[in-house]
Amino acid sequence: MIKHLVVLILLISFNCYALSHEEFSTGDIIRQSAYTLITIADWRLTKNFRKEGLKELNPILGDYPSQSKVDTLVFGAIVSHYLISYFLSGNYREAWQYFFIMTEIKAVSYNLNNTGAIEVYRSKGAIINFAISF
Repeated sequence: MIKHLVVLILLISFNCYALSHEEFSTGDIIRQSAYTLITIADWRLTKNFRKEGLKELNPILGDYPSQSKVDTLVFGAIVSHYLISYFLSGNYREAWQYFFIMTEIKAVSYNLNNTGAIEVYRSKGAIINFAISF
């Protein structure tokens, strides 16, 4: 599954490069950084969920993924998102970045509000640690 996804991402990336290529603007860098930070926050939540035995909601990962599977997927998501963003141009790049920023915000928000994560963090004093670590 992961191999097929990697091949698909590479094909899309090279196809986008053939169409057009522009350097990152300041806005592109800010959006890419925001995506990366939010994805790392999602990764951190998932890592903590694993320790608490909570179910993962991402269908790609499965209900109770191994830490190595989570790490691989997050690393792959960040790298592939950057590569595709790099090869997209103008409005396509901006739309791509905003779409995935909103997708990650939704995932993090859902995790915090609907899985009991806030209560788990509060009971262990980890909300402060989570906020400070980023």
